[in-house]
Amino acid sequence: MKEIKSLATSQVTEIAFIEIVERVDSNWADWLVEFEFEGETFEGYMGACPFHPDAMHDSTIEQIEKK
Repeated sequence: MKEIKSLATSQVTEIAFIEIVERVDSNWADWLVEFEFEGETFEGYMGACPFHPDAMHDSTIEQIEKK
């Protein structure tokens, strides 16, 4: 499999917000996320609301690695 640097959230399924790795401000944080893409599990980072990340998040996942 070729290296994946970033993916649009619309291309992945089963996004799980694992933990906040850095608070950007009171309403935004960088999250470690786990997700599925083409039948395999990956993890990466994306910005999202610290309180409702599933409802308010960036449209791109970055720094992706196969789990």
